[in-house]
Amino acid sequence: MDYSVTIMIPAYNQPRYIAQAVASALDQDYDELEVIVSDDSTDTETEAALLPYITNKRLRYHKNDRRLGRVENYRLLLNRLARGSWVIMLDGDDYFLDLRYISKAIQFIKEDNSIILVGAGIRVLYDETKKAESFGLTDQTVIFDGKEVFSKYNRLPNHQTDLYRRDLAQQLNFYRHPSTGSDSESLFRLCLHGKVAYLAEDVAVWRIHSSNTTFVHDIHKQIKELSFIESVYDYSLQYLDSATAGKWRTNMYRSIVMHLLSL
Repeated sequence: MDYSVTIMIPAYNQPRYIAQAVASALDQDYDELEVIVSDDSTDTETEAALLPYITNKRLRYHKNDRRLGRVENYRLLLNRLARGSWVIMLDGDDYFLDLRYISKAIQFIKEDNSIILVGAGIRVLYDETKKAESFGLTDQTVIFDGKEVFSKYNRLPNHQTDLYRRDLAQQLNFYRHPSTGSDSESLFRLCLHGKVAYLAEDVAVWRIHSSNTTFVHDIHKQIKELSFIESVYDYSLQYLDSATAGKWRTNMYRSIVMHLLSL
């Protein structure tokens, strides 16, 4: 089996953060690694911020000819730019804490080739207040049937930590859904096809700031984005009984309603 890894970094007008994201990716201690930045910015500031890293042989930089938007930029990275057999999506305003994470994740896969995704805990950092809190799936390192994200855990490890099989993701038409929930829609479907390994450590930072799409304060826009839940539900009925799928759908709506109320 091929264990090459691509860290995919989509960037959009993030010159303040992009260097930290790229540095944390390039500093991973795993040898079979490439880092790709797909720059969807409307200016050249992101490119300028990456000049100190441009000679690093592990880094490839791509500037889009036109603005693609978040989801299409994800698709470009996965389907055209990445070369690794395993990929992970690190947004340009986030970064890795654990510089051995890729090595640890690949070790899980080498020991059990039925694993299709490895995830871990994150640290949520509120940029304005500098408050930080840990957020994870469970407090134990565990390998489990991916269907359990629907029945037992009812959620995913955050995508900043999710290393997954690129060929399977392509077969499943990853990032097909146009909403900001496109990553969740894709990863939930992926989990129905094999085992998931989870490392109970904070390995990456999810930075919360005023430009995060997850925290857009437009309730009407947020409600329109909920259709990704129905997409996952419909797909899951091929692999789950209707009661389990239905309970997952109800819990997802409940949790997102609570998020909308908080906004």
